[in-house]
Amino acid sequence: MRTGALAAVLLLLLALSPRAMAQEEEEARRAAEVFAEVLQFLLENYVDEERLNPETLLDGALEGMFEALDDPHSAYVQPSDVRQITDLTRGEFGGVGMYIGKHADGGFEVISPIEGNPAHRAGVRAGDLIVAINGESAAEFDLADIVTRLRGPPGTTVTITLLRDDSIEFDTVMEREMIEVETVRSGRIGERIGYLRIVQFTLLTPERVTEALQELGGVRALIIDLRSNPGGLLGSVVQVADYFLSDGVIVSTHARVDDENDVHRAGPDATIVDTSVPIVILIDRGSASASEILAAALGESGRGFVLGEQSYGKASVQQVRRFGSRAVKLTTAYYLTPSGASIDQVGITPHRAFGETERTEMEEVEITELFESGQVRRFVRKHGEPTEAQVEEFIGDLRESGVDLPRRLLRKLIHDEVVRRMPDRPVYDLRFDGVLREAVRLLDHDLVPAEDAWQLREPAAAAAF
Repeated sequence: MRTGALAAVLLLLLALSPRAMAQEEEEARRAAEVFAEVLQFLLENYVDEERLNPETLLDGALEGMFEALDDPHSAYVQPSDVRQITDLTRGEFGGVGMYIGKHADGGFEVISPIEGNPAHRAGVRAGDLIVAINGESAAEFDLADIVTRLRGPPGTTVTITLLRDDSIEFDTVMEREMIEVETVRSGRIGERIGYLRIVQFTLLTPERVTEALQELGGVRALIIDLRSNPGGLLGSVVQVADYFLSDGVIVSTHARVDDENDVHRAGPDATIVDTSVPIVILIDRGSASASEILAAALGESGRGFVLGEQSYGKASVQQVRRFGSRAVKLTTAYYLTPSGASIDQVGITPHRAFGETERTEMEEVEITELFESGQVRRFVRKHGEPTEAQVEEFIGDLRESGVDLPRRLLRKLIHDEVVRRMPDRPVYDLRFDGVLREAVRLLDHDLVPAEDAWQLREPAAAAAF
C-alpha cells in the first residue's frame, strides 16, 4: 500500500505540466515509469525498513530534482518552509532581515540587508559572503538550510561569519526580530525635489507609492532611490513603472509556455507623475530583479537618469506553486529590458557611475575591528545624539588607542550608529550620502533634462566623494 501510494503521488507530480512536456511526452512517461520502478525496488528491498518513510523519500526526490536544474532561483520548498514564501511577498517575517542569493562562484552572498533591521544595524553589506552560521560551515548548505538557520523566535541570537572583499572574515552576533519591511519611504528635499525610497516590491508597494506621490504633489523634480532593493513581485514593479511612463515597453518576459510570454506596456491612464518632471534613479550593487526592471524602464526610455553603481543582475521570473502542504519556486521566464537587453549576471550600467571612495583593505580591516570592539556602540549608547565636542573627543581617544582611520570615516561610523538607534529614522541623509547629494545637485542645477536624461549638459565628472 505504501509503495503504491507514493508511486501514484510521484506519477501525478510528473504529469502535472503536460504543456511543458508536450513534445517529450513519451520520454516523460518512461522517466516516470523508471522512477516508480526504482522507488518500488527501494521500498521492498532496502535493508533498514525504519528509514523508509514515504514523506521523507518524496522530499528527497523533489529536492534532488531541483538541484539537477542548477538554477539558484528555483527550489523545492519543504512543508515547514512554505509560510516563508508568503511572508516575503506579504512583507513580514521573523529573522535578521537580509536577502541572500547564490554567489556566482559558489556559496551564498548577501544581496542586501533590509533597512532598519538587525542585519542593517549590524553593518552587513551587499556582497558579503556567508561563511558559517553559529559556527557551522555553510559550505554544504543549500538556500533552505541558510534560511532555516537565520530565522527563529524574536529575542534569540544567531552568530554569522561573513567574508568581505575576499579577504576580511569576521563574526557578527544578531538578535532576531519580527521583520516588518517598510516598502516605501518619502519626503521633500527643499521645496522643489521629492524623494521616493522603494525598499522592495511587495503586494502593497503600488498602493504605498501612490500614497507617497500624492503626498509629494507639486514637486518639480523627483529622486527614486532603489539602492539595496532586492526586487519582489513582477506585477508590482510593472504597475509602479506605469505611474511614470505614458507609453512604451516596461519589460518583456520570455518563457517556454506561450501563455506566459508577455510584453508589459505603459499607458496614459495610470500615469501619476507628469513627463515634465525630471527624475534621477539611484541604484547600487544591491539593486536586483524588480528594481532593475524599474531602473531599465525609466532609464532606457529617457524618462530618468540612472546614477550610482552597477546593479546586481538578476533577470529571471519565478512562480510559486503549492502542491498540498508543499510548494515549489520555479524559474518560468526571463525578462528583457525595453531595448531587448538581458542583464542577467551583468546588471544595469548607470548613466553615470557614482559611489563612495573605495576603501583600502587596511581601512576595511580597521573598520571591522572597530565595529567588533563595540566602542562606537558604547559611545552612542552613552551619549544618545552626541554633540560636536563629544564626537571630537571620542575621535581623539580612538586616535590615541591606535585607530588610524580617516576622520570622515570615523564620523560616518558614529553617525550611522546614531541613526540606527533612532526610533524614527530620517527618510534621507544628505550629510553623509554623497550619491544623494549628487542627485540633488544635478536636479538643482537643471542638469538632467526630463526627456533625454542620459544627455547631460556638462561633461561627466569623477565619481567619488
